[in-house]
Amino acid sequence: MKRGRKSYSQETAREVREEYLTSKKSIAAVSRMFKISESTASKMIEQTGPYKKEEKKTVCLDFDGVIHSYTSGWLGVSCIPDPPVKGTREAIECLRTDYIVKVYSTRCRVSSGLRAIKEYLAEHFIVVDEVCRYKPPAIIYVDDRGIQFNGNWNETIRAIYGFKLWTDKPEGDDLLKAKVECMGIHPSISDNARARELVKLVEDEKAIRLRYQDIVYKLCIVVDKHRGKKGEMVTVDQLVDEVESLLKNKK
Repeated sequence: MKRGRKSYSQETAREVREEYLTSKKSIAAVSRMFKISESTASKMIEQTGPYKKEEKKTVCLDFDGVIHSYTSGWLGVSCIPDPPVKGTREAIECLRTDYIVKVYSTRCRVSSGLRAIKEYLAEHFIVVDEVCRYKPPAIIYVDDRGIQFNGNWNETIRAIYGFKLWTDKPEGDDLLKAKVECMGIHPSISDNARARELVKLVEDEKAIRLRYQDIVYKLCIVVDKHRGKKGEMVTVDQLVDEVESLLKNKK
């Protein structure tokens, strides 16, 4: 009766391979050290047979707004002045244990831009597998300006018209405050209920049917109309009433 062939884990194979590469010992010496046959040691070292290296899948990261915080905006193809997004280096280190991580940016189409990204990554100790001149094949693309298509074009169109960068998305009361202040309102705490009503009206499906430029233009007129004297703020009640009137006229 034949004895079954003994199998070894990928971890053992990795240790054998590292010992061979770092100590510069012969395959025979390494096989004796780990008490395995020379043929098995050879397969482990060359990553063949059952010890063939598993190919990792690729994740592609955008650069500006994903790695580079991009708070200063576009200043030139090779000008990258802002710090990395918090946690970037640690996240990429984590991903690289299971994926090949590549970086792609429109900056890379120009040699100076490609070089600037590589220098930026080195300066901030961010290690990736490749910085690509052209968009590489990948199973996932991470981009701050992307929308995942879910097969529904109506939802996709609404997502496009309502799209904001992550840097423009404060949460909770900060989100409410940002939305109403951009319309010239300075609400107190007691105004929150009416302010929320305003935000709901502006984001209502009826409002989405309006062209973006059209509603912004009309809201600016409303703000100027109620300001009156220079420096006078618009009240939430005034603006809610005006928006309600605007939407009724568009029915």
